[in-house]
Parts: sequence; C-alpha cells; structure tokens
Amino acid sequence: MKTIFKYNLKDYLPTKAIPARTVAGGHKTNAGELTLAGTGNNSFKLYPNPASNCLNIAYQISESNSDATLTIYDVLGNQIMNIILPASQTVKSIGISKLSEGVYFYSIVVNNNIEQRGKLIIAR
Repeated sequence: MKTIFKYNLKDYLPTKAIPARTVAGGHKTNAGELTLAGTGNNSFKLYPNPASNCLNIAYQISESNSDATLTIYDVLGNQIMNIILPASQTVKSIGISKLSEGVYFYSIVVNNNIEQRGKLIIAR
C-alpha cells in the first residue's frame, strides 16, 4: 500500500482568525513573529488530561522571560480561552466546567515563541 498523504497533527494547530505561515523547519505558525522552537528553559504540564471541571497548569518560566499565555482552541480552530500564566507563579488552576465535552487543542506562548502545544480532552 502506497502512502499518499502523511500528516502530523502537531504541525497543524487550528488557526482560524490568523492565516498560518511557514517558518524555519517547515512548521506552521499563527503569526509572523511566532516560532515553534521553545527556549528550553521553560516547562509546562497540564493535568489532569482528560479533565472534567478543573484544569491545572504547573509551570516554570525562566527569569529572563515574561508571562506565558495559554490559548485553548476547539476542533474548528476557534479560540475558546486565553489565560495569562504569570512568571511569578508556578501553578494555576482554571475552571473548565463551561466547556463542552470533547477534544480541544492548546498552545503556550512565551516571548512570541510557542513553547508547547498539544491536545486536551474534556470528559465528564
């Protein structure tokens, strides 16, 4: 069997409002200033996943960086939530009880660099 198309979902986050463009490495970004390579000095963990009513983010941002932004998208690429993660904190809990069950995507941006992105599942 011959493979005609090969996709990696991580390379194609939903981007409805802002057209994507290709940057170094052939990756897609949401805006001209964003890159997909993180600094490596920051760490982020979203849990639990699957989540039900509350999502926790444990993170550490290096002192040279500013606050981070967590953005959650639905499967159609609509921005659902935009949460600031202050560099002065290490854990943030957000209520997600108003979100419907299903699959969502997220990205975490620090200093115009996409540090992390992934899939979030909400199940009740």
